[in-house]
Amino acid sequence: MAQQQATLTISGYVGSDPVNFSRNENAPACSLRIGSTSSYYHNEEKAWKERPTTWMTVKAYKSLASNVLKSVHKGDAIVVCGNLNTESWHKDGEDRSRVVLEATSIGHDLNRGISEFTKTSYARNRNVANAESKNKDYSENGDSQNQNFAMKNPMSSKSNSSNSQENEEINDFGGQLDEEQYNDIEGGANDF
Repeated sequence: MAQQQATLTISGYVGSDPVNFSRNENAPACSLRIGSTSSYYHNEEKAWKERPTTWMTVKAYKSLASNVLKSVHKGDAIVVCGNLNTESWHKDGEDRSRVVLEATSIGHDLNRGISEFTKTSYARNRNVANAESKNKDYSENGDSQNQNFAMKNPMSSKSNSSNSQENEEINDFGGQLDEEQYNDIEGGANDF
């Protein structure tokens, strides 16, 4: 049976700077509050009216949390996509709960301002480390043909290893690029 998730996209303004609530520096986690105010046109008064602001807690984890803590600040206009979850706890003899949006993506709302993007390099380093690991495996097995293939195609899933997690990490970007194609992507981004 398929599991249902309530996916939501919300845009609004950040109510306060994101708060790091992680107790482990290797597993970043943060939360923030987003306020979203919609408006409507009142025909009789011939004017735009605002509805009450809806406030929602947003939580982010892992690399998203790390990037949010460095990029998002109080007052920023943002767009958040994620899954609705209910958090429950017991305090002062009462059961309590709240709805939280667990973000899968967060970005600045470019309808309301401009932003600058800085690419992080952690994913590329991970794949380089995996390719080097595969090269080591091939050389230990004396398989020079596969070793040369791995050096030329570090993102390929061809492997003597049966470790599916390692194969998943190598296929994160959905295919292989040779060096010339990669340089075209990197160098051509500003050519539009």
